[in-house]
Amino acid sequence: GYRAHEPSSEAFAALIVLMMPASAPYYMVVTATIIAVLVKEAFGGEGHYPFHPAAVGLVAATLAWPRVMSSYPAPGTVLALFSSTGVVLTQGSNTTLSAGGLPSDSTINLLTGNVAGPLGCCAILVIVACGLYLLVRGHMQLSTFVPYLAVCVLVPWLLPNLNELPGSMLFGGIFLACEPVVQPNRWSSRLIYGLFLGAMATAFRYYSVYETGVCFAIVLAGAFPEWLDRLAQRAERIRFMRKEEKRLAQH
Repeated sequence: GYRAHEPSSEAFAALIVLMMPASAPYYMVVTATIIAVLVKEAFGGEGHYPFHPAAVGLVAATLAWPRVMSSYPAPGTVLALFSSTGVVLTQGSNTTLSAGGLPSDSTINLLTGNVAGPLGCCAILVIVACGLYLLVRGHMQLSTFVPYLAVCVLVPWLLPNLNELPGSMLFGGIFLACEPVVQPNRWSSRLIYGLFLGAMATAFRYYSVYETGVCFAIVLAGAFPEWLDRLAQRAERIRFMRKEEKRLAQH
């Protein structure tokens, strides 16, 4: 149910909208948002969900409407408020990359968002600026984001063949992967989680036919944070016991 002063549902809805095409029908947005809220409430509400609700909603929408989720209006297209009938849609650069081609968009267009793609995932400069703001305000954990980013950048650099532009990867890493609730609590666990999530996201970028592969990776990785924390806690306990044994042996 809705609770005042707990705006996470509104935040999830905004994330879903920003990762969808601008031409997506309203019923798709509403359906994905309802799924996100149900996931959140099913696990006890704010602060208790193991899987990022917005990622689950986007995965559900992608599986249900794959063609709509990968078709975008050209930059500068004027859309009617309640209908996109008659609007010429084009496949994004991700489709070109996945077919083995090269993107035709210039670097400046990629940085400023003047490309066909999800509503909020095209302007790399804006995404980076938002990430810096979250970092300065203490709402973003570098222990998760840095290893995630390192894997997502290093692997395509070594093996230049991927099917997703960097905007979606950055957006998912900053706004979904760094969600405090779905991350492990310990620093060492977050480091492993970031590496694993980066590997999963890269695998989906290479082999998935869907352009929201990072959301699939975040949903799958959501099963591991608590397990990683338990392993880290057990390792710390073992190290402490060994130190105590050495201290007692010396005395």
